[in-house]
Amino acid sequence: MVSKIACVAAAEVPEVRDVQPRGLPWTPSAGEVHGDQAVVRLNVSVAYPSPLPAVAARLREHVIRRVAAQTGLHVTRLDITMTDVGGDLP
Repeated sequence: MVSKIACVAAAEVPEVRDVQPRGLPWTPSAGEVHGDQAVVRLNVSVAYPSPLPAVAARLREHVIRRVAAQTGLHVTRLDITMTDVGGDLP
């Protein structure tokens, strides 16, 4: 559930073209919850020619805020892997 909310929130950032949850081989999912804390892992592709550090900062802030607002959980770790840069900005 947390990873689904995080994916939707990430897709709301204008420069993001695609979002996929990213589970590691030894973890069951891209989102883990321990008490009131969450860890989220996402793969994103970003429109070209977006400034990647700025997009990553906006993405991180937006996803953390949206997950907290919708679940009440505190995101203690958000791993973002930018897997592709393609497509044009709108």
